[in-house]
Amino acid sequence: MISWFGASDIGRQRQSNQDCFAAHPELGLWILADGMGGHAAGAEAAGRAVAVVAAEIEAGQSLLTAVECAHRAVIELGDELLQEDPTRRRPGSTVVALRVYAAAEMLDSAVGGDCESAAVADAGAAA
Repeated sequence: MISWFGASDIGRQRQSNQDCFAAHPELGLWILADGMGGHAAGAEAAGRAVAVVAAEIEAGQSLLTAVECAHRAVIELGDELLQEDPTRRRPGSTVVALRVYAAAEMLDSAVGGDCESAAVADAGAAA
């Protein structure tokens, strides 16, 4: 059985939170994206990254392909926003995704950007 929870906190330095996470236990999929702090539309970029990863997994893509698609989607978002207003900053997002294959007792993770993932089993941790 997999136990999980999700929480987000803006901390003491920021006025808003640009995190986005989603859990799809039926797919064995958990995703976390962090919109680039201080960048315009960071929350929108993080939301798009999470949505694209989930959609690509549902379409049968590998986790790595799904994260690569999310990266392209965030770049496309930036292109769209810059067309609307060339003076704004390009949004960005990191993303980390975990896929659990319970029947095979395996997991897969993929990372886009400067974030990390760690698996915790019992009282120990493995990166």
